[in-house]
Amino acid sequence: MKLFSFIINIAIIVACITGCSQELFFSITDASNPAYPKFCITSKKDCRGQNLILAMADISEVDESGNAIKKMWAIQARTNATQKEYVYGNLPDGWIEITPARPLELGKTYTFNGGAFYFRIISVGATYKAEVLTLEEYVKRKHTKLPIWQNKDNQ
Repeated sequence: MKLFSFIINIAIIVACITGCSQELFFSITDASNPAYPKFCITSKKDCRGQNLILAMADISEVDESGNAIKKMWAIQARTNATQKEYVYGNLPDGWIEITPARPLELGKTYTFNGGAFYFRIISVGATYKAEVLTLEEYVKRKHTKLPIWQNKDNQ
């Protein structure tokens, strides 16, 4: 199993070095169950565009500096997976679970695939809202001393 993971990771690195240029967009499409939200990974914003081939996906909790502190869920494709929509914690067909899903918590910040995107889910009245930032947006807010999240009081 470790050899398989090693080979997959090497293949991903080689693919990216040799032309992995397809843009990826991550969005939370349904936060009504904030511990297990639905999310989408596509080639365009707002869950539009083509499905993208993913070899693995992971979500980690991060600290205030943006450093991963706890792996929340990690899955790896057995083949080239081109699924668009996912439910956090539900293992898609053709995937293996590396780290079982832990329930997400309101107001905590998480990262998707090692920092490509940052997100959190907050309560707004009787509903839940997801906020997603790209790595660039997250870094810009940190360096300009802007609040990372716009609704700090709605945690």
